[in-house]
Amino acid sequence: MKFTSNGNIEIVASYNEADEKLKIKVSDTGSGISKKDFDKLFKMFSKLEDTDGKNTEGVGIGLVICQSIVE
Repeated sequence: MKFTSNGNIEIVASYNEADEKLKIKVSDTGSGISKKDFDKLFKMFSKLEDTDGKNTEGVGIGLVICQSIVE
């Protein structure tokens, strides 16, 4: 949420009874992620370059924690 100031975040969950799987989709109107940083996503302590020029503090564990909760 801290990377989507003045924007929208949408979370949609759907369940498929046929294969008993839950699908969670998250989208936002944030500044986006540079293609060169895609390989850093979901890796512990990996900080991505701020695409909007803000120097946002963090240690690079947010997406890793979210992924663990969802799994």
